[in-house]
Amino acid sequence: MHKEHRSDWHKVKVEGEAEKRTGTRYGNKFEFFTLLFYFIFYYFTFFSIFLHLPFYFILIYFVLFEYQLDIWT
Repeated sequence: MHKEHRSDWHKVKVEGEAEKRTGTRYGNKFEFFTLLFYFIFYYFTFFSIFLHLPFYFILIYFVLFEYQLDIWT
């Protein structure tokens, strides 16, 4: 019982640290997709807008359906 409670406390502590660092409770995964978004934006805008539109749809899918981020608050 005590071991279970201690592991739950550690999980909450780690998620709190990630939330303090990134503003979200996902930590490094959300940082990775943010960097990917900026890379795609700065790289593909030099070519054509139709080239990087599918990547934006993929990123919107990940944010809305995979991570379930509440972007309206």
